[in-house]
Amino acid sequence: MTGYAKNLGSLGGDDLQIGGVQLRGRAFLAPMAGVTDLGMRRLAHRFGAALTVSEMVAADHYARGDAANRLKAEGAGVGLHVVQIAGRDPYVMAEAARLAQDSGAVMIDINMGCPRKRSRMAMLDRI
Repeated sequence: MTGYAKNLGSLGGDDLQIGGVQLRGRAFLAPMAGVTDLGMRRLAHRFGAALTVSEMVAADHYARGDAANRLKAEGAGVGLHVVQIAGRDPYVMAEAARLAQDSGAVMIDINMGCPRKRSRMAMLDRI
């Protein structure tokens, strides 16, 4: 199983190109809140994921330097990676995108409405 998993990213035909980014393989790790933390993304990369996507990062917290959101966006050891940001202020979203790009993200995924249920406390924090 391990040998198969290590080659998973290269299965399925030709490599892909998204914009100016050449991907070596067709297996990606999708963003999943509470799942695709840095360790999971490193593991997926090790087993052949051509591209990994971070958990959703709150743009306003990320732009303010919040340590937890900076860690969510971290890409050390994950190869080509995407940072998913969410927010509603276009200026804050732009700043978060710049920070993600400066930290090595090859793409930015803008979350336009996550179906994840929010906790009551998280909803109160936004008011």
